[in-house]
Amino acid sequence: MNKLKKHIENLHNYIEEIWHIFSYNSLDNNEKKYKTTIQAICLVVAFVACFTFTVNLKSEHFIIAGVCFFLIVSGLVFFFVLMQWNAIKFVLNFYTILFVLCYSLCFVKGYNNGFAGLWIIIFPFLPILVGGAIHSLIIGCYFLFFVIVCLWTPVRNCIFPYTAEFCSLFPVLFASSFIFSLYINFRIQKENIAQEDLVKLKQKHIEELAFTVEKEKEFNLHLSFKMINSMTKALDSRDEYTKDHSMRVAELSRITALKMGCSKDFAKSVYRAGLVHDIGKIGIRDSILYKKTAFDSAEYAAIKKHPEIGYNILKESIDDQIVLDGVLFHHERFNGGGYPQGLYGEAIPLVARILCVVDSFDAMNSNRVYRNAMTEQDIFVELKKFKGIQFDPEILDAFIEMLQTERPDFLAEN
Repeated sequence: MNKLKKHIENLHNYIEEIWHIFSYNSLDNNEKKYKTTIQAICLVVAFVACFTFTVNLKSEHFIIAGVCFFLIVSGLVFFFVLMQWNAIKFVLNFYTILFVLCYSLCFVKGYNNGFAGLWIIIFPFLPILVGGAIHSLIIGCYFLFFVIVCLWTPVRNCIFPYTAEFCSLFPVLFASSFIFSLYINFRIQKENIAQEDLVKLKQKHIEELAFTVEKEKEFNLHLSFKMINSMTKALDSRDEYTKDHSMRVAELSRITALKMGCSKDFAKSVYRAGLVHDIGKIGIRDSILYKKTAFDSAEYAAIKKHPEIGYNILKESIDDQIVLDGVLFHHERFNGGGYPQGLYGEAIPLVARILCVVDSFDAMNSNRVYRNAMTEQDIFVELKKFKGIQFDPEILDAFIEMLQTERPDFLAEN
């Protein structure tokens, strides 16, 4: 019983595979590619039908002449129809039905006498080329049944008087050619489907590999930022006046970027840049970094190196150009008077222009060793004084509006 059940399941799977192959129709996926070809076929049909119409009209075969005239009109009509609408399947099905009817009439009347060998080649293979395997299967089965009924039954006495040799051999030869054409098509389509499945499998593997690489890249980036953030917190904690400075700059920069309509991914990178924007100060001597009096020219030159130091620290471990740009250029000025490269206006990366505004705000909003925190009103006055000079006007306006309308909870009131 189990063996019988297994055989039935195998037979069912085999039938499904055959049906899938016979149902395969390249026109479904490539209709645009075949549109011009079908138009050309319509013109060829109209031209051939025009010639045949003339011959049959002179021979007084009025039925065939009428069919040819109909083919002329339909071929021209369909040619122009296909220029406006994608009616490929309709045209193919129309010509398939017309082809079946015409050949049936020709066979009964004997108009194809002398061309039996040609029909044996054309009928099994032409439907496959034009309409696919499923069309060929339906048409071939119909014609095989049709010629058997016409030549091997008493119906033979009611149609054109074909020779006994023709009546005996034609159905057998047609059946052999029909089966051979289906076998060839079966093999071709099976190979095509196997190739498509292989391509899909490779594409799936590539997508999975890309996803894995992206996740690994994201994990490594996250791990790098965790370590670097720990370094930044250690740097901030060395001075009670700059404690949590990087965190505040990061969060305010992220909110500002979103306020300006930037994408969430960009805002995320801006946040990361804010966390590490001062990482280069690790390379500055404490005697300079925490000096309570004004810097001399040498000390100021040393301080100005911290963006490049930070960039060089991060470039080997962080594959995010937005973050690297923020670290390197956050001390550039909108009028070109900043450092390290003296960039001007929108030549300064957007992330750096955002950090410049937020970093300056947080510095003025915090107690420093050389002065107390300024009031927010005084900060706004100071920021606006350097609008278009140090700060990007559009970013400064968005930042101030954000503070006045949706002030973050972590900002202390002064």
